[in-house]
Amino acid sequence: MRHAALAFVLAAAAVAACNGSSPAQSDGGIDASIDVVATDAADETVDAAQDAQDAQDAAVPCGIDQVWTTDVPDDLACTGLYSDFQNKVVDANALAYTPGLVLWSDGATKLRWIYMPPTTQIDDTNMDEWVFPIGTKIWKEFSIDGTRIETRMFTKSASGTWMWTTYQWTSDGTTDAVRNDDGAQNVVGTYEIPTHYDCEQCHAGRNEMVMGFEAIALSLSAAQGTTLDWLAQNGKLTAVPAHTTATLPEDATGKAATALGILHIDCGVSCHNENPSAHASSSGMWTRLPAADVLAGTAVVTSLDTWTTTANVTPTAAPYSGYASQGYKRILPGSSSMSLIVTVANERGPDQMPPVGTHVVDTTSVAALEAWIDAE
Repeated sequence: MRHAALAFVLAAAAVAACNGSSPAQSDGGIDASIDVVATDAADETVDAAQDAQDAQDAAVPCGIDQVWTTDVPDDLACTGLYSDFQNKVVDANALAYTPGLVLWSDGATKLRWIYMPPTTQIDDTNMDEWVFPIGTKIWKEFSIDGTRIETRMFTKSASGTWMWTTYQWTSDGTTDAVRNDDGAQNVVGTYEIPTHYDCEQCHAGRNEMVMGFEAIALSLSAAQGTTLDWLAQNGKLTAVPAHTTATLPEDATGKAATALGILHIDCGVSCHNENPSAHASSSGMWTRLPAADVLAGTAVVTSLDTWTTTANVTPTAAPYSGYASQGYKRILPGSSSMSLIVTVANERGPDQMPPVGTHVVDTTSVAALEAWIDAE
């Protein structure tokens, strides 16, 4: 009987979390609550309570098609990602995808899913700024050494309106994942869960807040699952592009494509682009690749913003203007050691890039940038 009572209390706590509230407890804590039930409740009373709980469970909006208009749930189990949270069965309507360019996240491995309501489409009239249908949900799960640490969710609640939050998993990575908008430092080693505001700093560089689910990243050969070609083949785009697969532009060095992809996904998609809401738009340094030109195969390295706004350009924006007196350029062809982009990517401190959410240098990407610049 004591075990049945414990199960009931834990289940009630889970239901309360889905409803954004906490279960009431006596001053004696959960053990006191169990003792009261175990002592006073007959089997039929517990059965009746279980029936009431089941009814309440059914009323909780946990479906994948639920559209929230004012706030998101306090518990990941209530977002619709899982059809069976206990066994971590992802809902069949949540489409898995892996972009061909992956943002550095301090070595974390990631899984991603997107849900769009049936019969809806992405408006891809502007290939650089997709417009997603209302009700779209995007989840990204972060794991360290095989253990889930956090799952981030973005959801579109109305035209031009997105809501987002982060769910932090329990230490075992399986029991529960609860909303945490305040972030957390040193979760595993130096790994950091970003605050709600930290997320906005990067995602604000897109009209629709979505970064990795975009034309270039989904068109490359390394993309898997829900790719640009899949979207086109399954009627998920309002305007099907003439080309749905692409390769990044290359130059005589044979090293430009890799470097351009790094600068696109780590810098340009989020901050370094011309979107007025992007945090680095005023810097005049833009590294987002033009989707239409890349897909058409007409992009030329020396004509790209990534080149024209960096190569032999003196840094002027604070706090990097001080590097100018030392002879630095944003990119100094032939000299990665005097290229500011490499210097700040290889630093973790006040001048680091990316500026938030990372405490570990992406040495592979830094090496690729160095190789390209030194070969120019």
